[in-house]
Amino acid sequence: MKNGMRNVIILLFIMGLAGSVSANELVNPGFEDGDLGDFGSVTIPGWTTWGSSGRHHDGSDGAVIDTKAVKEWHCDTGIYQDFPALMGREYEVSINAHTLSTDRLKGWDGLFKLEWFDADDYKIEDVNIGYFYGAKDPCSPGEPGDPPDTWKVISATETAPMPAAYGRVVMCLVSGDNWYTGTAGAVHWDDVYAGLAYAAQDPSPADNSSVDPGESTTLSWTRPDPRQEGDTILCDVWFGTDPDMPGSNTKILDKQDANSVVVGTLTMDEIYYWRVDCYDPNGTGPEIKTEGRVWTFDTGNATPTVDAGDKQVVWLASGSATVSLDATASDDGLPNPPGELTYAWTVDSGPGTPSFDSNDIEDPNVTFTVAGDYVLRLTVSDSDKDANDVVTIRV
Repeated sequence: MKNGMRNVIILLFIMGLAGSVSANELVNPGFEDGDLGDFGSVTIPGWTTWGSSGRHHDGSDGAVIDTKAVKEWHCDTGIYQDFPALMGREYEVSINAHTLSTDRLKGWDGLFKLEWFDADDYKIEDVNIGYFYGAKDPCSPGEPGDPPDTWKVISATETAPMPAAYGRVVMCLVSGDNWYTGTAGAVHWDDVYAGLAYAAQDPSPADNSSVDPGESTTLSWTRPDPRQEGDTILCDVWFGTDPDMPGSNTKILDKQDANSVVVGTLTMDEIYYWRVDCYDPNGTGPEIKTEGRVWTFDTGNATPTVDAGDKQVVWLASGSATVSLDATASDDGLPNPPGELTYAWTVDSGPGTPSFDSNDIEDPNVTFTVAGDYVLRLTVSDSDKDANDVVTIRV
């Protein structure tokens, strides 16, 4: 990752329907972040696992859509993630599932389900969204299972019941019907989605981000597809500094065919809140209003972002091995001065004492003389806020 409303509000009208892209409430939905390895031995950011009959893998160990996915091969194992929910609102959930012909799921069925919980963590409802069916015994006609080597999309739109505070997407294996000759194979999961249906998405500035108050700020979003083809979604936009929405905030856009609005320069060290409500004509039926999520951003200094790089493996040659670290970091340039980041590499763990050619640059060279696993940490600072990340080097 290299990275008050004093001005007159200018409306930017963008005609036409929005695309179908929408904001995912899940963190790391495609499993692209995190180390590779078996459940229980590695951390997959955003996700919680149970059991050990599962693996976070890349394309060398199974099917992936991008570069990484997860697989499961026994019903004692599963993976889930929670997301915030608004009771009475519709949510779209979906997942991609796959099995290889060389390791075909048999006897088991892959289950994708949605659970709803209240604020006290009491489970209100359990919904089976759908299955990836494993192959069944040849003696069971009509039960061939889902075809291998093909991604299957499992999806549904569900309403958060009263008094839901959050939802949970769960992927696991269950015993399939009509099987007699044992279980085998694995199911692969990738690109999971959970988000509000028919609501504005993709806020810019991003939710919980920071912006430079000295520059003109544009609010933008993506409108949902209408329920009826040919209809046009119209939008209200509420904006201000009141966390209670709409509260004392101002409606700066009133039922307009728009995807963005300029709010101009803003006040330093302030927190702003905004919401986009969508009106769907619903064909000849009654108009349907969908209230959007409340998004927020501030005009203070943002925390830097840092990625210490990918895991590397090297071999000792003549008693030593040198690696070139490949980190990335970005910042908003505040505060200014200094307007730039400083870097500090340290050794968290390892059997020896690595030597940096310079530990205060982004991408130093590091020399090792003792075999083993080393964890190196990069800390970056903008003089006000710090961020850090680690990388593993196997020698």
